[in-house]
Amino acid sequence: MEYSKIAFDVRYSGVEYHIETYPAQYKNLMELVKDKIYPDGFGECGGMGRCGTCIAFLPGENKLPQVGNEATTLSRMDLHHSNVRLCCQVPIDHSLKDLTISILEDY
Repeated sequence: MEYSKIAFDVRYSGVEYHIETYPAQYKNLMELVKDKIYPDGFGECGGMGRCGTCIAFLPGENKLPQVGNEATTLSRMDLHHSNVRLCCQVPIDHSLKDLTISILEDY
């Protein structure tokens, strides 16, 4: 397992935050965003993939498979694009390096 630093940007509410972290420092992207940015009403189900309050757009070719309740939750919200993900289901690893992830607030 590679433990080199991962750097990426997170866009939330018109502000872009530069994030630097390490693989496995956070369980998932939701926990990192809650810790670093503090968005209101974000991740209300605590990472179970059920509430849909941690939706994000991940640019580029998304190779991460949807897991757990993610596909059902996104389908229920009529979100069928492969780049729209629940942050609670996105692991912190080098696939995030150099991305600009946008937190979607309108859901």
